Amino acid sequence: MPRSGSTLIFNALRLLLESDPDCKLQSAWVREARDLPRANTYLIKTHGMNVIDAWRASKIIYSYRDPRVALVSLCRKFDVQPTAEFIRNWLRDFAFAEERADLLIRYELMITDLSAIVSALADVVGIKTDTEQLVTKLTEVMGPGITADKKTLLHDNHVTGTRDDDWRAFFSEDMKEEIAREFGPWLERHGYEAV
Repeated sequence: MPRSGSTLIFNALRLLLESDPDCKLQSAWVREARDLPRANTYLIKTHGMNVIDAWRASKIIYSYRDPRVALVSLCRKFDVQPTAEFIRNWLRDFAFAEERADLLIRYELMITDLSAIVSALADVVGIKTDTEQLVTKLTEVMGPGITADKKTLLHDNHVTGTRDDDWRAFFSEDMKEEIAREFGPWLERHGYEAV
């Protein structure tokens, strides 16, 4: 899901795979993936669960967060108007990922316990690592002052600083009602308050 820590996960996986001497890694954003040189391992970041690409993946890692918060972050980042259609599309992707992903990562857990997420990622790709050392390295890679970079996939204005309850003031009352009506069951099933 966009705005759910996917770049952090991408970089954690990149660092894990780069630590394996047998892994000849090439990594990129999905739109640049076809231009990558040959390798025995490809790490591709995407925000959509393109069914064809996802079926070809040997491992699928999917991150998600409260879609209302993700939408506020997206609107701030790209200066777009919020619509329920964004959430609709994301939850279709989530349903695909829920059935097929090797690991689903909840953004809120990643923020509170990055070590547990790094350990779970290492398990999925079968690489033994010093989790705390990798978390330190990851924090340096993703830290403040880092600018647009093709290796890390960080870009300008990447972090919007959106807090979990910002959607309450950001959305109109009509939008909040529409979201609660249409997505309330999903929100509650996944541990988010519907209103």
